[in-house]
Amino acid sequence: ALDIEKNSPSPNIEVVDLSHPFLPEKFAEATDDAEFKILMANLKLTLDDFESNDFELLAIHTNLKDFKLSFLINLKLNVLLAKNDNEITIKSNDGTGKFSRFSFDDLKQDITWELIKNQTNFNSNKQNIGFFTEDTITMNLIPELKTADYLLKIDNIDSSFKSEEVIQKINTIQNVSTIYKVDTTNLKSINNL
Repeated sequence: ALDIEKNSPSPNIEVVDLSHPFLPEKFAEATDDAEFKILMANLKLTLDDFESNDFELLAIHTNLKDFKLSFLINLKLNVLLAKNDNEITIKSNDGTGKFSRFSFDDLKQDITWELIKNQTNFNSNKQNIGFFTEDTITMNLIPELKTADYLLKIDNIDSSFKSEEVIQKINTIQNVSTIYKVDTTNLKSINNL
């Protein structure tokens, strides 16, 4: 309880109208004119509160370099994927893997496109025991999709978005062997994106 004298102004106390229609009655109850009990609700946020399921994830199998694939996707889909300097970085016991990505924010449709390399190679940070051994580590951004070379994440889509059209257009790119929609509900490493 907080004791406040009715006519004693204090620079640290701000008078708040607790009868506001948007404040639930349980948050403030007056016991008399000078004493108020304010009951605060605990708010617990989890990462699930910030997750957004309004995206499509497409897996692409190709031997094309990332810049070449992004250029060809730009031509086919009329988007402007550009190299993003903020690579996705994942640390492991063996070292740090960096995954290149190309991004485009379509402000007209409020859609974000990201082409992300799914596989990277780096030298192990562990000490070499032999004379000529240097361990090269291969890491996948989404280990459940080890065979996919690239991932195309299309964010902020609604029910009218037609991923089949995107798949058909990218599939016409020479050296793209296959492209398919990924079911993201059971991917354990989806937060790597």
